Amino acid sequence: MAAKKYQKIYEYIAVFEPDKEKGGYTVTIPVLPGCISEGETFEEALANIKEAAELYLEVMRDSAKTRYTLLLNNQA
Repeated sequence: MAAKKYQKIYEYIAVFEPDKEKGGYTVTIPVLPGCISEGETFEEALANIKEAAELYLEVMRDSAKTRYTLLLNNQA
């Protein structure tokens, strides 16, 4: 029997706004406040926002772990 496999799967809506002055796109993920990126092409903007979202979620996860650890230490 094969071992179980796990894969993180995230789905967020990203909003791509063309920059009429400079060209390219500015992209945000509304449910992740402050998660913003840009790119010269749609494809570049897409790759950049994927990376930005991964980093955003990593920081949030690490922050939550830190708060939880501090909470446990204060109860001792």
